Amino acid sequence: MTDLIYPKVETIDDACDWTNVIIWRMNAGARARSRSMYVPCPRPVPVR
Repeated sequence: MTDLIYPKVETIDDACDWTNVIIWRMNAGARARSRSMYVPCPRPVPVR
């Protein structure tokens, strides 16, 4: 019954830690509003 309500989504794991990219994107708006220097987006860290 739950398969009909909550179907499983098939996603492929890329074996990377995206935490630093997510935090960078959360702070990107604040950096733009404060007109600070451009900071390039960090790359995901492979965990394997």
